[in-house]
Amino acid sequence: ILRRAYLSERIIGVKIQAPPPGATDTPLPEGDYRTNREVVEALTSPPNCRGCHANFINPPGFVLERYDAVGTWQDTDRLG
Repeated sequence: ILRRAYLSERIIGVKIQAPPPGATDTPLPEGDYRTNREVVEALTSPPNCRGCHANFINPPGFVLERYDAVGTWQDTDRLG
């Protein structure tokens, strides 16, 4: 999520508001997640998160989700 926010602010030029208090402590909703994308979508789906994540943060990050932190192509998701 940090890489996605970085892309939105530094590359695309969208000013993203600070997350609401306690947002980083939000537990993952119950579910059987098979991919990291499913985890991120579930974690950022509450209404107080969705406004920024659905429009500015998640889309550019999902474009680059096949690359790890140093730019190496990933064939498998870290969740399997």
